[in-house]
Amino acid sequence: MAVMLGYDIGVMAGAIILMQKELGLSTPEKEVALGCLNFVSGLGAILTSELNEYMGSPKSMAWCLGLYVLGMANVALADGIKSLLFGRVVTGLGVGIGIAVCPQYIAEISPTGAGAPRTRVCVLYATIRNSHRAIPFAWR
Repeated sequence: MAVMLGYDIGVMAGAIILMQKELGLSTPEKEVALGCLNFVSGLGAILTSELNEYMGSPKSMAWCLGLYVLGMANVALADGIKSLLFGRVVTGLGVGIGIAVCPQYIAEISPTGAGAPRTRVCVLYATIRNSHRAIPFAWR
């Protein structure tokens, strides 16, 4: 599910330029629209424990994917800053739930004794994938 965060960051990095022109976003509005996902995904991860206890991991994963798809559809159809932010908040909740549920779900479905190594690989992959962000690139 960390792939969803990376995919969102990659897509929005290119799309926000066109969205800024089309929606008439100011620079602070653009920054809030891009940055709010990280904050909201943290809240989504915190809320996951209750959701997971109530529904279980498989249904929590379905909610995660559903929220992500609905949020991205809302972002694609946004006609102003309010609808764009609403879509980003819904997307952020989906990403946060996914980041928190995925390792637990992997541990649950793995055979006895194999859950911890597989969970470590999932978390290690996310860490390595995010480590390249510390290196400054001038790609635009």
